[in-house]
Amino acid sequence: MAALRFKIPRKRFRLLVRTPGGTMSMQDGERLKTTPLGREVWLRWHLLIFDQTIYAVDGIRTWAAYARHLPDIAAATAAIAAVLRAYRERRVELGLFHLRPLRKLLVFRLMSPLLVMPLPDALEKWRSRRRRRRHAMLLLQSKSSGDSSIYGKCCTTGFIYPVYLLFVAILACVIIF
Repeated sequence: MAALRFKIPRKRFRLLVRTPGGTMSMQDGERLKTTPLGREVWLRWHLLIFDQTIYAVDGIRTWAAYARHLPDIAAATAAIAAVLRAYRERRVELGLFHLRPLRKLLVFRLMSPLLVMPLPDALEKWRSRRRRRRHAMLLLQSKSSGDSSIYGKCCTTGFIYPVYLLFVAILACVIIF
């Protein structure tokens, strides 16, 4: 009788690193999972490279081939811009990360309290910023909807500034005379 043999696969250890842009393998640098922030940076980076390489060619805007393909280029750029707008709106609404392009280096600087502070302090700072942002948004919405208070009517009609100037003028006259 023949002996049964089982082929058992070798267990493999894979070291992974988690960054704001996604999860990647340390052995081969392969990106396994990408976050929305990572996809936004990737798209912005490629759009920046496209702009700087295509428009760096002298006289490209006068070429007949460029004029012929301009609607296709504009449509592709508009589609990418729409996707980037959606990514940016979500990122700004959440308020965790701020991207700053460094155009000469073709990189983006990522700024966040999560990257420079201990996690509890960073989360508290993020929560306080979010509360302030929400409060400011509510104030803007109430101002645009039209307050029924006297203060809201004075500020929106510009009534308070002339009254303030008149008050200062009267006070100055009282002090002088």
